[in-house]
Amino acid sequence: MCSSHRLAFVVLSTLLFVALSTTAQAQEPIGAVNANFTPGIRLPTTTIQPSEPLPQWKMKQPVENRSVRRFFLLSGGVYAAAVMDMQESASLRPHFREDDPLAKPFANLPLPAYYATGLAFATGLNWLGWRMAHSEKLQRVWWLPQVCSITGNLIGYWHTKTHEYGR
Repeated sequence: MCSSHRLAFVVLSTLLFVALSTTAQAQEPIGAVNANFTPGIRLPTTTIQPSEPLPQWKMKQPVENRSVRRFFLLSGGVYAAAVMDMQESASLRPHFREDDPLAKPFANLPLPAYYATGLAFATGLNWLGWRMAHSEKLQRVWWLPQVCSITGNLIGYWHTKTHEYGR
C-alpha cells in the first residue's frame, strides 16, 4: 500500500476505535432502565411514495439454449481450424513461405509465441461473436466472424497442404 492509503487506514481505524470505546462506556448494564432516555433521531412512521412511477427498463432478450449451443459448437470449430492451420504451417517451418499478408508477421515467431498469438486471435473472434450475439443490432449475424475464421483457416490449411514448399 502507498503511504496515503496507509495514513487513511490508520486515521479510520483510530476513529472507529474511539467511536466504539465511547459507546461501550455509555451503555448501561442489561436490565437497567434509563428514565432520561430520549432518542436524538426520530424516524418517520410513514413511507414516502414517489410522485411518478419508476421507469420500466427494457430487458434484453434471453439467450436461447439453441444459440448458446451453436456458439460453443462454432467456437470449437474456430479453435480446431486455427490449430490445424497453425500445425500444418509449423510442420513445414524451415522452408515455409507464408503467402497470407495478415499471417506473414506471425510466421517467423518462435513456436510457442506462434501458437499463442493464433489462439489469442481465435479467442478474440469468439469474443466478438459473443458480443454480437448479445447486441440488439447485430444479434442476427453473430455467427459471421466465427464462420469466416473457420473458412479462412480451412482454406489456409488446404493451401499449405497442396503447396508444400520444400518437401
